[in-house]
Amino acid sequence: MSKEIDWSLKTAWIFHQADYANLRKAEGCQNLGNLPTTDEDKDNAVQAAKNFGILNENIHLFTGMNSKELNKELRRLQHQIAGLTMDNKRVFLFVYCAGHGVSD
Repeated sequence: MSKEIDWSLKTAWIFHQADYANLRKAEGCQNLGNLPTTDEDKDNAVQAAKNFGILNENIHLFTGMNSKELNKELRRLQHQIAGLTMDNKRVFLFVYCAGHGVSD
């Protein structure tokens, strides 16, 4: 019988981008098409996170952000996780990405 792990935090970071109109303005990205199925991918990832026992308030969705905004939010969440792990607390992090993987 396996022992249940006592997680101090279970969190999900879900990145998705369906509309590439702004990113198509960046050099080398003019031919990027929109990806409407990433919205469905995001919904499936949210459901997967819930199946892992992650609470709604710990599911973070990232879309339509520029690099500066995204980095600021990731640093905030990383700081939260680092504080827990430095105290030898266990953290479960689920990461899902849907889209081209292009940034401004």
